[in-house]
Amino acid sequence: MIQQDVLAISIVLMGALAAVFGWVAAGASDQLAYYGPVMASAYRLRSWLFGLAFVVLIAANYQTLRTLPYMSTITTPPGATIQHADAVAEQWSWAITPSTYKVGQSR
Repeated sequence: MIQQDVLAISIVLMGALAAVFGWVAAGASDQLAYYGPVMASAYRLRSWLFGLAFVVLIAANYQTLRTLPYMSTITTPPGATIQHADAVAEQWSWAITPSTYKVGQSR
């Protein structure tokens, strides 16, 4: 399922971010005489990382959204009838009519 994949990817990315944070924090006591080259490479790297994050997030959104079971993307088999249901949100529940369906019925 997609949720398990997202959980695994999230844990890996959070671990990588924690490792980078730990590496930077461990080297925070080192004194640099001049920060110019470090700042220039950081600014150059920042734009590339932003672009990479943008591309990865667009690809991930496309991958996850296309697998969702929206009715507009599902083709109806010939001779099948679609059963419509009305769902009204209440404060702590849903009012769904009709309230009964046949077992295994998805439409």
